[in-house]
Amino acid sequence: MNLAQWSEEDLQALRAFYDAGQAITWADVDTGTSLLLQDVRDWLETSPPPKRYPLVLPACPVSIGEPCWIAIAFSSSQTEQLRREMNAFVGMAGTDFTGHRAVSDPTDRLMRAATRWAGGEFVFRFSVLPGSRTAVRAALDRLRQIWRMRPDLGTGAFRTSDALLREFTGALAAHDAPGSEQWLQAIRQSGRLSAENLRFLEIERLGSLGYWDQLALHPQLSLLITIRRPRRITAWLVEALWRSEFLRYLDADQPDAALAHMRNDFIKRHEPLFRTRAGLTAPNVVLAFVVAAAAAIPPRHEQLPSLLAALPAGTRERAFADRIVATVTAVPATGEASLADAKRILLAEDYDTAWLHLVRLSPSVEVVQTYFDCASELDTPESAQTALVVFNSLSAADQERILRQRRYFRQHEHLTKAVTGGQLVRNWEEWLEKLEADPAWSQAVETARTGAADWRFEDYRDDPARIVTLASRLQAISAASPANVRLALPSIAAFFLRADEPTPTHAPLWECVLFMLAVDKQFGGADWALTQALTAAIFEAGPTAATYAETVEMLRTIWDTRGEPARLDWALDHLDALASAAVLDATAREAFFHSVQRTFATSARRVSPAQRELFRLLCADLGHLDDFAALPAPPSSAGDPVSGGALPSMRDKIVGIYTLTVSAAARAKLIIEQQFPGVDVRLNHEHVGGPRLAALAREADYFLVVAKSAKHAATDYIKLRRPETKPDLIYPSGRGASSIVSALLQALESTA
Repeated sequence: MNLAQWSEEDLQALRAFYDAGQAITWADVDTGTSLLLQDVRDWLETSPPPKRYPLVLPACPVSIGEPCWIAIAFSSSQTEQLRREMNAFVGMAGTDFTGHRAVSDPTDRLMRAATRWAGGEFVFRFSVLPGSRTAVRAALDRLRQIWRMRPDLGTGAFRTSDALLREFTGALAAHDAPGSEQWLQAIRQSGRLSAENLRFLEIERLGSLGYWDQLALHPQLSLLITIRRPRRITAWLVEALWRSEFLRYLDADQPDAALAHMRNDFIKRHEPLFRTRAGLTAPNVVLAFVVAAAAAIPPRHEQLPSLLAALPAGTRERAFADRIVATVTAVPATGEASLADAKRILLAEDYDTAWLHLVRLSPSVEVVQTYFDCASELDTPESAQTALVVFNSLSAADQERILRQRRYFRQHEHLTKAVTGGQLVRNWEEWLEKLEADPAWSQAVETARTGAADWRFEDYRDDPARIVTLASRLQAISAASPANVRLALPSIAAFFLRADEPTPTHAPLWECVLFMLAVDKQFGGADWALTQALTAAIFEAGPTAATYAETVEMLRTIWDTRGEPARLDWALDHLDALASAAVLDATAREAFFHSVQRTFATSARRVSPAQRELFRLLCADLGHLDDFAALPAPPSSAGDPVSGGALPSMRDKIVGIYTLTVSAAARAKLIIEQQFPGVDVRLNHEHVGGPRLAALAREADYFLVVAKSAKHAATDYIKLRRPETKPDLIYPSGRGASSIVSALLQALESTA
């Protein structure tokens, strides 16, 4: 029996429960020799792990002679929540459930076993009324499905803030919009982060997912641009506003119009965003600062050379920036820098220009004080280090004179912390060096999260030797610092999966992260989506036969140890990808296929008709129709919960699917058309927006956008052309046909 997520203590309690005076024993359930026993076995295998969630178990006490249900919670608060949910999903319609806890009876072996397992009187017992068995079973299964969809916060174990942030970051790395929203809500409910930090996480989510329109129209935008914020938040805000208000000028090559809009309107509303670039390097962000510097009155000439240098030559952003700079009247070269000029510019909140003046001055008490003021505003590790170097060049007496003033004493503390606390780490190699020197480094995880957004991706784009070395070092340090590495893995994955197109040179790093996830005993939560994103990147990069075999073997390991019917979409999406890709190792693919096939064979009742049909199509493509024919027949009960219940008619409705994975879309189309006679399923695979995509966005009654297999330009195009009167866009959790169909069914069920 596959109960891999259950602890040994809970497995022993389960055995004791079925051996406590029941008509069916644990040995009967474990072997599953009859349809009834197989049904019980399937129910147990699809139950969420106990303690983290309540349990609802079928029972048949010898003392009663009739079957009943036992609902077990594991704390007082969980008991009250279970009572409310049982009343909502089951209630007294079809059962004798009253909401009262079962009365403790020392002579009742079954109740003694259940109470001992629960750790107190947290148990309910109820029976099903005649004629209601199917309806009650379906209601209980829906309740369990709700439990499985909740973030795995754990009632038996405390989840740290770092652990919750790991799941959130993993969902973002996988571009899992629904999952990241669930984890953000879990972080919010934990009550451990301030309102300000929660707001920053919300911005991080919108920016990572490319929801630029939502960012530009954020109701708290005016507050966000005035408060002190991390650099990555500034980057996402500037990027969103650039796309919203300036991208059209770049597309039309209208530098004069961009300057006029910046000077006459935009900067008046968003000036605090442009007080310092703080080392940000994203092309659109740098270009926004170029326009702001050129549009300033007077123009900030001294900033322009470094801004231009930050834009790669030959790009359209650099060409546009050159045209912007050409419109600015040249000024004669400035003479010697003066402290008075630096202070004047600093007072005008032009921190980048003030810094350019300061670095040309000789150290003095007043110069260092101005350094501290400016570096505190720039808030970068590099500026902090420079300010401290200049401070340390003074005499001990001058240093003491500066630190006697509380303001500069506090600034010195802040700058020192920025340098020594990990903020001065500038890339993944320096992060590893610090972790290798101190495996218990307390700032390792936060530094990785920050670095994933701040460090230069371009430095790793075309350096395969650097990537191989990095992967090797990461694998090595994972043994010395397993907790830090595990918590940082999603941040590492997010950094190296950030490009619209996978960079083949990054494949060794993806394989390294996938391996560490596959063997992680705490695998779960956002790891499912993250492994899918990593596998897709590996396959798209063109793996060798050895890499292909190792990747598929890791997928099989995950499924053999963690697979359950509730995660079948994950397995089917991977089979879908393997059926479409070149077969570089038939043995590895066959092993993974048979691992998934066993789930279909042992859990027929938990497989939806759509999943079964997709598996049939995949069996046909993979040459395994005989294996499909050998599967147990699906249950015929109309009330079975996996049939989806009453769904709205789809006759004459239009379903649009946008994805770049053509084969998955074709399979999804076949299944949807089979499930819903009369539906019109239209596919689109354009890399950029065009008339066909615009028409589909306007006309589709339901529009599925596979964000993990899409171009940002096309998804933005769809959002802009989707009428407000139409339902919201639907984002599948994966890029395969199973995820596409499941997402549509869930959307239909929510409106039924």
